[in-house]
Amino acid sequence: LSEKLRVQLNGGISFNGDSAAANALDDYEEGTYTPVVSGTGGWDASANSASASYVKIGTLCVVTINYNMANMNAVSGTSVLRVNLPFASKTSGNNEGQMCVSEWSIGSQNISWLGAKVNNNESYARFQYHNGSNNNTNDLTKDAAVNQLNFRGTVTYITNA
Repeated sequence: LSEKLRVQLNGGISFNGDSAAANALDDYEEGTYTPVVSGTGGWDASANSASASYVKIGTLCVVTINYNMANMNAVSGTSVLRVNLPFASKTSGNNEGQMCVSEWSIGSQNISWLGAKVNNNESYARFQYHNGSNNNTNDLTKDAAVNQLNFRGTVTYITNA
């Protein structure tokens, strides 16, 4: 019989005879939090309802978010919209994760795709969109969303630890 599970001396577990400490699973967490949409200028929008849950296994975090906005009056019109995440993303690299948005409602009729990206060393997913009239992916601002953003989506990203 070969080894199937090992408890590492300095913490974590490894599988199938792998003894490398760097490969050990050392974290598992499930939780909920209240997501907040804000502009890159720092001002928060207000929500009618907002809920999120996450599962973090090692450095991989999967977050599901359901957000229904009340208004963005405090957000600057040119600020890129973003939603907070429960953990900071990996400090090095670029574009450490993505959000798949399955349902959305915004004030503009020209937006045909909505998603978000997680940059390195940030605790936010920054919204992006495609308007269908050009081949560009654009940052979603308050002005582009016409002061409205309701969405349901899943973010998958790599955390610091």
